[in-house]
Amino acid sequence: MTTTNMCRDTLFSRMAYFGEPRIGKSHFFLNELSPMLIQDGMRPIYISMQGNAPYVELAKQLAIALDELENDGVHELSLHSDIIKQYKENLFADMALESQPRAPTSIELLNIKLHLNSLVEVVGSSKIVLVLDDFQHLSTSSAFDNFIYALRTQFDEYGSRITVIFIGSSRVQSLFEDDQAAFYQSAQVKEFPTIDDGFVDYCVNRLKDDNVHINKQDLLEFWAEIDLSPYWMVKLMHEMVENHRDFIQAIARIRVYIRAEKGC
Repeated sequence: MTTTNMCRDTLFSRMAYFGEPRIGKSHFFLNELSPMLIQDGMRPIYISMQGNAPYVELAKQLAIALDELENDGVHELSLHSDIIKQYKENLFADMALESQPRAPTSIELLNIKLHLNSLVEVVGSSKIVLVLDDFQHLSTSSAFDNFIYALRTQFDEYGSRITVIFIGSSRVQSLFEDDQAAFYQSAQVKEFPTIDDGFVDYCVNRLKDDNVHINKQDLLEFWAEIDLSPYWMVKLMHEMVENHRDFIQAIARIRVYIRAEKGC
C-alpha cells in the first residue's frame, strides 16, 4: 500500500519514518507526497519540530492553513473564541527564538487544540495530514514533555480524522517503541528507504528541461561522493539552474557547503 493510500485509510492514521540525515526524507514529503495528497483531496500541513518552542511553529502553520482555507472560500471559518483571535494577532512574534527550550503555557496548548478543532470542522469529510518533521527533537528536553503528551491526547481524540506522519532520525524509534514514551505503539514505524540511482536519471532529465545538459556518468560519480544524498543533489541542481554555474563550479560550491556543515 502506498503512503498516499495509507493516509486515506482509517487503519493507518499515524506513521513514523526514520532515517539518516540528508537522505531526502523532508524533500520527499514536501515535494513528492504533498502534491499527491492535495490531488487526492487531502490537506497536508508540514511543520518542523526544531527550535526551542516547536509548539509555536505548530500553531503558526495551523493558523496559516486556516487562513488559506478561509481565503479560498472553502468554508466560512468560525473561530471558537477570542483566545484564537488574539493568538493569531500575536502569532508571528519572535517567540520561537528562545535561547533555551521553554515549556508551553496552558494557553499555547489550548490554542493548538482550538486550531485543530477549526481545521477538522472546515475540511469536513476531507482528511488533514500533519507532517511533523524532526520529531526526535522533542526528546532533547524535558521542557517539551507536556507538549508531547498534549499532542498524543489530541491525536487520540481525533482518531482517523487526522493522519499524522512523523519524520526524523533513528532516535524517532524510541518515541514509539519505548514503553515509557507518550507515543508508545501509537504509529507504524518504518525505515525511510534509500533512494537508488534512478534519482540520477530524474535529475539529468529535469536539468534538460532547463536546458542544462550534463553527462550522466559524471553525475553518478558525484552521487556516490555525496553518499546518495538527494538533499545535496537538489542543491547542486539549484546552483546550476538558479545561480547559472557550470557543473564543475556547482560541485565546488556544494563541496564547500558540505565541509562547512561538517565543521571541516
